[in-house]
Amino acid sequence: MISATGKKVFSISLVTMAFGALLSACSPAPETHEQSTTISNMSAQSSAGYSEVVQGKTLQFPRDHLAHNDYKIEWWYLTANLTTSKGEDVGVQ
Repeated sequence: MISATGKKVFSISLVTMAFGALLSACSPAPETHEQSTTISNMSAQSSAGYSEVVQGKTLQFPRDHLAHNDYKIEWWYLTANLTTSKGEDVGVQ
């Protein structure tokens, strides 16, 4: 039979080991010389074979609602300043 003191020591040891394991799992990743992101990876890759963006190109809808697979990346966003029927100004993104 284990004494109350033995149970307490065992419980404290178990909690200490669990806490230590938790802390080691939360350690920061080792530093690298170069942090990479998806955008930086895409930028570093060659653009050969992709169409170039041309300033002033007129979009034609509904054709331009579709994907433009000949470009390396496509990013659409909409921002607008609207007024409700009650005269309230609303910003939309």
